[in-house]
Amino acid sequence: MPFNVLAPFYTGIDRTPEYLSATTGKVSTENFYWMSRMIAAMADASYNKSVFHIERYQEKVAAKSHEILNRYDTLLEQETDEETRKKLQEEANEKIAGMLQCAAADTLDKVLYELSGQMKNAYARSDA
Repeated sequence: MPFNVLAPFYTGIDRTPEYLSATTGKVSTENFYWMSRMIAAMADASYNKSVFHIERYQEKVAAKSHEILNRYDTLLEQETDEETRKKLQEEANEKIAGMLQCAAADTLDKVLYELSGQMKNAYARSDA
């Protein structure tokens, strides 16, 4: 799992966040599948300079996801209505997906920067 990131989500819900569920054949930064593939391809091509960005991404997503889940676990313990519990779980999943999208975009920016520096002209004459 050198370039992937794991994000925990509540299961047994009716709706999955769009960032995770709306994958199409069109490459886009608007969904997790394609964002992950772009990060992996760029990080692999610039491994020595990008590996620490990937490690920080993995650690950040794990920590922030568990922070969100812990907050919602407390709310869920106090709630007895099943429909409200399900809505809270879906809300937590949306928050995790939003955080994941921001973290992935930040990581993509960093590995793209590292890979760009390895280009033959290294952007030294990119506008010439």
